[in-house]
Amino acid sequence: MNRVSSIVLAAVCSMASAGPLTPPPGPVAPGGKTTAQIEPRTPIGIDTTPGDADSVYRIDRPGSYYLTENLFGEDGKSCIEVASDGVQIDLMGFELFGGFGSTLDGIAVSGSRRGLTILNGRIRSFGRSAIAANTIDTAVYRDLLIQDSGFVGLWMGDNAVADRVSARNNFADGILAGTGCTIVNCSTFDNNGEGIQTGVGCVIENCTAANNGNIGISLASNGTIRGSNAYNNGSIGISVNINSRAIGCTSTSNGSDGFSLNFNAQIIDCSANSNIENGIEGNDSALIEGCSAIDNRMNGIRVRNASTVRDNKCEGNGVGTNDGAGVFVTGVENRIDGNDVANNDRGIDVDGTRNLVIRNSASSNGSNYTIVGNNSVGLLITLNPSGIISGTTGGSGVGGNQAWANINY
Repeated sequence: MNRVSSIVLAAVCSMASAGPLTPPPGPVAPGGKTTAQIEPRTPIGIDTTPGDADSVYRIDRPGSYYLTENLFGEDGKSCIEVASDGVQIDLMGFELFGGFGSTLDGIAVSGSRRGLTILNGRIRSFGRSAIAANTIDTAVYRDLLIQDSGFVGLWMGDNAVADRVSARNNFADGILAGTGCTIVNCSTFDNNGEGIQTGVGCVIENCTAANNGNIGISLASNGTIRGSNAYNNGSIGISVNINSRAIGCTSTSNGSDGFSLNFNAQIIDCSANSNIENGIEGNDSALIEGCSAIDNRMNGIRVRNASTVRDNKCEGNGVGTNDGAGVFVTGVENRIDGNDVANNDRGIDVDGTRNLVIRNSASSNGSNYTIVGNNSVGLLITLNPSGIISGTTGGSGVGGNQAWANINY
């Protein structure tokens, strides 16, 4: 068989295997996806989510909802009312705008609900709260800018999560949380009340509170705050309540104390600098460890009763007012151990009794140690400056039976 015959035979075989070319009788079946399959969520609008007497738009069924444009409030109404469990609202980068006046909330939850997510947009200028969701259990708020509300910015219920929420210039608190909440990567600025205020058992991480009128961050009992910053707030920078702890936080230039610790609270590896009153104020049974308190107008660290103040650095406190100590003890049964105090009006000042003062070092304070009677105090040693040290020679040792000594240098 020649080459041309082979090509013709192959073409015939291919046509034979391809099947019939005539389409079958009847209508053509639809192909592709429906609009509902492409976008299964519901757009928020007058036709899809009509409002009622106190809302412009009302969501009364579970599901996922989204904005297609900016929405505006009306007097005497909330912009969006959530009246169902299991609702997600994606603002899609748009905003809810109240225009002040007599508008109510930006988003309001009616009744006791469970399961809400709000994300991706801005809510501003409502007469009451931007988000009033204090009656809902288990919610998520993410990537939101909340500002200029007539009451609280974000008002969360129990077991909620706020992530990357910025609350600014609200008339009351920026973020107000219920119990068991997690607040991460959030910022609160210029709110008239507190920046962040929580209920029992909450966690705060990597948050900032600045220029708020009252307390920067107020952590209720049995909670934890990590890696957060409070700056230039009108009252206390960070308040740590009963059985709570602060780890790796900074509190600077606040109108009262940098940190305030309630009963059995802990503060570890934190910094309190340039506050109007005390750097760290500890109530009974506090633990203050590994912290720095620098240039506060009153005391670097002040404690009352049964507290442990260990391995802290306190410098330059009370100098501007001539009335402050690196560490100031007013009560009984405290352990003041291993702290370094320098350039304060007073170094370590103990006015109470039955306290243990050991292994501290003090230099260049107005008075290095001011301690009343009836306290247990390690031997006070003044070290003389050493000459050149080569190998094992030189220096003034403080070992052996001087292990508990307090040192002047």
